[in-house]
Order: sequence, then C-alpha cells, then structure tokens
Amino acid sequence: MKARPTARPSMHCTPDLDRRPVDTMSMADIWRALADDQLQPWFQPIVEPRSRRVIAVEALARWQHPELGILPPASFVPILEQRGMLRQLTELMLEKSLYACQDWRRAGIALPVSVNLGVESLLDPELPSRLLQQMRIQNLPPSCLILEFNSRMLREQQAAAERALPALSAAGFAVAADDFTAGNGWLPPAIRLLKLRRGCAQDLSAAVEQRAALAAILNLARGRGVAVVAIGVENEMDCAALAQLGCDAAQGYLFGAPMSASGFSRWISTAEKR
Repeated sequence: MKARPTARPSMHCTPDLDRRPVDTMSMADIWRALADDQLQPWFQPIVEPRSRRVIAVEALARWQHPELGILPPASFVPILEQRGMLRQLTELMLEKSLYACQDWRRAGIALPVSVNLGVESLLDPELPSRLLQQMRIQNLPPSCLILEFNSRMLREQQAAAERALPALSAAGFAVAADDFTAGNGWLPPAIRLLKLRRGCAQDLSAAVEQRAALAAILNLARGRGVAVVAIGVENEMDCAALAQLGCDAAQGYLFGAPMSASGFSRWISTAEKR
C-alpha cells in the first residue's frame, strides 16, 4: 500500500491540540464522557520520509466534548492519573484502536496501529496473554499492534521491563520506546522501535549539534537493528534532513494531523489515489 500524504491537513484533522491550553475538567465530567462514549482514539499517520509512504498510525486519546469540541489529553489524563484510572483509559484506547484497525483491513488498508501503554500495563504479568486473546477475538495478527512505553519509565522500571518486554516481543507484538533522546542510556534488548522526543528532529538544517545528536541515535539504533521514528516534523527542510540521515520514519503535521477513525479512512483513501 502506497499512500503519499500532502503537507496540507485534511478538513477532518483536529487543530494543534497539544498547543492549546485547556482547563482540567471535573471527575463528574469525565465519568459522563466515559458513559457517553466521548473518549476516542484519533489517528496520526507515520510515514517513510523519502517516499512519504504511510507505514503505520499512532492512536492518540481525544475527548469529543459535545460543547467544547475536540479536547486534548491534558483535559482528562491528569485527573484519571490521580484517581488511578489510567488503565481504564488504556484498555479503552486499545479496544477502539483495534476495531479501527479491523475496519481498515477490511477496506484493504493494512497498517499497524501504535498505542501508548503506562506503568500499570508494564507491571501486569498477564498483559501478553490478555492482548493475544483480544487479537484472537478480533481476528487480527499481533503484528497489527505496536506497544509504546515511555523511555524514562522503562529506565525507572528496568526489572519489570526486562521481564515484560521480551514476553510481548515473543508473542509477536512490536515494542517501542517513546520520548527517546541521546541521553536516555539504557535500551531494553526487546525494543525494536525508537520514537524520538519532540524537538529532536526540528531545525536540523540550522542546528549542527542537534543534527549530530540525531545522527548518533540513528547509528546506535542501526547497530541494534532498531528502527527510529522522528516526531513533530512540520516542515520540508527537516523532512529532507531526516531522509538524508536515513531516519526510518517520521510523524508530524507536515504529513497529517490526528484524525478520527472515519476521517483517517477518508484521508488515506484520497491519498492513495494521488
């Protein structure tokens, strides 16, 4: 499948939510959002920088508020974290993301979906078996799912990571370290994908030191057989630099903003025809 996105975001894309301040909602508001099915994954394409071919998507939690529109995670994740409810959000995002993946595959769009998991998932010894059961129920291969864990969390929970990540990899899931920088140090052997911290792949044509740091990460990754995804890519110059350095994949508003599942289906169908 070869889909070549353009730089202009689709009409179905959400605005740059990560930059828009939103007041934290009450727990009552969030309970209502859960009951009314307002918390949804939105999907952002991940592309190969040189060809612009879409190779995966990342699921990003969004609140489809009936009055305020699409709200970013900052409006609901902190209070869920305080209440110890992040696991419920993770399960919800996983379930809905896999349903979307299933719908895309039926339409001939075979793309893996990347979902962020927290420390509660890392510490769950039953995670591989539960995920495999979920994949069987939805008739999806484990290769459809990329599991992202924060790099700092993996370092802080090294013992748990050394136990859990090989089991997930052996079950057929791709395992990624998110928010990675040159100073992260320890990299679990089971990791097969590095997602760089936002900003690591920006202003590469002007910032010589930043370009050198990125080149060092890419060299480290190649030596370990690990692919690298640059995030936050917003202009053609940075995309060209990533292609020149041999970065495996890129994600950002240059290629496409996060979209609803139906919006992504329409967007990629149009992109495939170009």
